[in-house]
Amino acid sequence: MSMNHDLTTAHKKLRVLVTRPHKQAQPLLRLLQDRGYDILHFPCLSIVPITADSVTGRQCRLRASELDRYQHIIIVSANAATCWLPWVDRYWTQRPMEVHWWAMGEATRYRLQLLDITAQRPNRGDDSEALLASLLPQLKASDRVLIVRGVGGRGAVAEACRAHSVQVDYAECYSRQMPPASQADIACVTDYQPSVILCQSGETLVNFNRMMTRQLGLKQHQIMIVVPSQRVADIAYDLGFGEVKISSSASDQAMCDVLDQGFDILPNGLESPANST
Repeated sequence: MSMNHDLTTAHKKLRVLVTRPHKQAQPLLRLLQDRGYDILHFPCLSIVPITADSVTGRQCRLRASELDRYQHIIIVSANAATCWLPWVDRYWTQRPMEVHWWAMGEATRYRLQLLDITAQRPNRGDDSEALLASLLPQLKASDRVLIVRGVGGRGAVAEACRAHSVQVDYAECYSRQMPPASQADIACVTDYQPSVILCQSGETLVNFNRMMTRQLGLKQHQIMIVVPSQRVADIAYDLGFGEVKISSSASDQAMCDVLDQGFDILPNGLESPANST
């Protein structure tokens, strides 16, 4: 029997629940479908752009108009690029050449590329720690850094930059919300009984726990979770999830690569990676 046949057979045993927001889920769903996985999409996060006339929206517009005051601009996600760059284009027919753009993750870098912005990615990894390892050696005390993100994101990058006497501002251009789930949605997931849950952020994992754990009729330690970092894995363990696998990043490809590593069947009937973390 060929290795490809073995892999396809293993894929057919897995029921994979995808928790990405509606507008961001299609590339991951296509990747999983092409690999032969049984998939169900149950969004556990909703991305809502900030309105232009809100206090936060006015601040975002101000940051966009002052683009030339910053030496480094960090775009933390593809959502940040999508929500904020249109405001930049309202003020700048040609963006300042002196600005050094940074992208968190390949999807973000690709989105910026589509908008004619060349951005640097961290040398290794897609989290805040990886970004700081690449960014901090390039900072000077006189620099100003702008972080474009969702409302209430992590503060690790700003804290580290400020520790180097660098001024940091935020442009918070979208909010992350827990989407409503109808009884029909919950019943669909309950009937599906997923063997693997893909959670690409800590907030998505927390929302899933709130929305579905009781309704699933499963204990957290029986649910296999794939997460993008040790930080999110720690959240999973704190919530009581016992089967956690960490991917190399939050990218769709990295999440798929974890599933492709091979799985064993647990005594309770759920599938788990042969060498789970």
